[in-house]
Amino acid sequence: MLNIKRLKELIKERERLFVETQDEWDYGIEKCWKELIKVLSEDIVSTIHYIDTECNDDEFSWFSEIFEEVARETQSQEFIDCLWRYANNHKKICDEYNIRDFIEGAQEEIQTNR
Repeated sequence: MLNIKRLKELIKERERLFVETQDEWDYGIEKCWKELIKVLSEDIVSTIHYIDTECNDDEFSWFSEIFEEVARETQSQEFIDCLWRYANNHKKICDEYNIRDFIEGAQEEIQTNR
């Protein structure tokens, strides 16, 4: 089961680090990414359900940083399909942050590793 409480804590920490460091290579950011990948990959069915039913635009934009790694870890086409569904229903946020590029990268991770 997806640990939503932990997921939200990690997003808050990632946001805090972004504001404080403005540096994408900060050790704390990399640590957040690794933990987010672990949490999102642990139960991909629950992750997909969360994205489909509860995820907000802010969370989705932060998750986009690690779409490729989650795809590589899970090899889940259903995860990719879920990302496209969200992107198609939330065009503004996806256009603002070029999130479709991250989804395409995640798709390539699955195709490359099959």
